Amino acid sequence: MSPFILEQIYIFLATTYGGIIIGFIYDLYRIFRNLFHPKKITTMIQDIFFWMVIAVVAIWVLIFSASGQLRFYSFLGFALGVLLYHWSFSSFIIHFTMKMAKLLYRMGSRVIRVLLYPLNSMRNKIRLITAAVYLKIRPLYIKARGIGRIPKKKIEKIKKNLRSFLKKK
Repeated sequence: MSPFILEQIYIFLATTYGGIIIGFIYDLYRIFRNLFHPKKITTMIQDIFFWMVIAVVAIWVLIFSASGQLRFYSFLGFALGVLLYHWSFSSFIIHFTMKMAKLLYRMGSRVIRVLLYPLNSMRNKIRLITAAVYLKIRPLYIKARGIGRIPKKKIEKIKKNLRSFLKKK
């Protein structure tokens, strides 16, 4: 084979490999969106970031394999790589990564629970103390609240009786 044809085969295989990388990045993006369920604006920002990463990968592959030249078979290589990845590895990668993410989440939550145990026990003790204080103070609060509910006429009548009582002595 001539060196020209070998170079084109190399470029085609390199872009196919680049397509496999792009498929993997897309699966990571799908997993991230499935785990976190971002809102609309966040999704738009993530989409822009995703396409920037894909563009960097594609340009990197084209620069190092074809000196930056765009050929029809380069696009075919990228498309074939994405399809090969999707048909062969995608379901396994998604399944495995989701299992690992859930495992890491469970392990992380356990570690956080262990680390927060002293704070939670202190919070529970403070709650017990405040509950005991509340039970002691509550009757006084109820009596004070009752005093505040006495109508104004009764208070005026009591003041008048007190004045008359104090004048008699």
